[in-house]
Amino acid sequence: MQKILFHDVDGCLNTADGAALPFEFAQLLTSQKDALRALGVSLDDSDIDIMVLNTGRSLEATIFIAEAIGSVKLRYVIAEHGALGYSMLDKNDLDFAYHARSVPQLGSAYATVNKIESLVNWYVSEGANLLANEIGHMVVASSKRANLTLKIPDGFSGDNMMMVVRKLIETRSPVAGDKLVYHHSASDGYLDVMAEVDKGDAVQIICHLESQRSLHTYAVGNGTNDLPMFRQVDSCVGPSNSDDLLLSYLKQNGGLISEHSFIDATLSLLKTLNRR
Repeated sequence: MQKILFHDVDGCLNTADGAALPFEFAQLLTSQKDALRALGVSLDDSDIDIMVLNTGRSLEATIFIAEAIGSVKLRYVIAEHGALGYSMLDKNDLDFAYHARSVPQLGSAYATVNKIESLVNWYVSEGANLLANEIGHMVVASSKRANLTLKIPDGFSGDNMMMVVRKLIETRSPVAGDKLVYHHSASDGYLDVMAEVDKGDAVQIICHLESQRSLHTYAVGNGTNDLPMFRQVDSCVGPSNSDDLLLSYLKQNGGLISEHSFIDATLSLLKTLNRR
C-alpha cells in the first residue's frame, strides 16, 4: 500500500517559535532552513511514500520551501487552494483542468479556474481603487495566478471587508455572475477569492494520478481551508496551534490533535511512521 501525506505550509511548517515563513528563499532564517531539512530527513526515514505540499500560497512561494525540505519523496506541490499543481520530479506545472476530467464532478469546476486571471487583472486596474474608496485603505493583491488574495489591513474586520469585496466583484467585475468562493482566513489575515475548487479537490486529482496502487492518505493542516483536504483523506492531524473549527472537526471525526505545535507536530508524526 502506498502512503501519501498531504501537508499545509503556513501554520504547519513554521519553527516552534511560530515565526512566519517568508515568500522568498533568500529570506528564510537559518533556523527555518534547518527545521525544513530536518523534516526532509525524517520523511526519508519514514514509510511515507509521497509527500504533497497543499497550500494557499502561490507556486513560486511554495516550490522553494519544497526544495529546502530536500526529499525526493516530496513529489508534488498544490498551490492557491487547490487551483494549481506542480511536479517536483518533472519540474513542470500539472494541468489540473485536464486531469480533473477523469475525476467525477471536478471537470467543470477546474474549467473556471482560468477566469480568475481576468478577475485579478480587473482588481489591479480598477478594483483596488474601488475598494479603497469603500474602506479608505489601498490593498495590493498578492502575486498569484488563480486566486485573488488580499491582505486584510490591521484593525479591519475581515468579514466586513469580505462583504465589500464581494459586492464590488458581483456588480463591477468581468466575472460578475460566475460562481466564486470567498474565504476569510482569520488565522493568517487574508481574504481569498477563487473558483469553486479547494484543497480537497486537488487531493482527489493527485490520488487519481497515483491510483495504480492502493493508497492510504494522511493530511496535516491547521486552518479552516484545510477542512476540504481533511474530508478526502484517511487520517488527519492538526498541530496544537490549529484553528478552533479544525480542532472541533478532528475531535468529532477521530482525527489526531498533536501535543506539538507547528513543524514539531509533523516531526512527531513521522517518528511514529519510521520504517520498521
